[in-house]
Amino acid sequence: MANKIKLGQRPETFKKVAQFTTLYGDDLEIEMVFVYRTRKEFGPFFDTMFERSENDKINPTDPDFMAKMMENGVEKNVDYLMGVATGWNLDIEFNRANVEQLCDEMPGAAAAIMQAYYTAITEGRVKN
Repeated sequence: MANKIKLGQRPETFKKVAQFTTLYGDDLEIEMVFVYRTRKEFGPFFDTMFERSENDKINPTDPDFMAKMMENGVEKNVDYLMGVATGWNLDIEFNRANVEQLCDEMPGAAAAIMQAYYTAITEGRVKN
């Protein structure tokens, strides 16, 4: 018998695995504890992240343009991940410094986590 739909019983958080391939070709995964948002709640959150990016324009004639672009990209990824997650299954604490290190050293992991959240919030889950 199929489960019945029950509306109005939203969780505070949910877990989702993000999978990615490392620079060396190793397939890895991180289980994240994500903040639950409805699709309507996700829209304003995403808009806020996009607005911050628009406000941080870097002048392409700046002699440190690429350095600033890379640092800004890492910071935006950290801001996003800290806004959507409350934990992970890694052996290190989930905090801003460790999330920044992950985003800096493993940008593919950060991208996979962001995509996993986006997909879960906008499309729902796929049962394994």
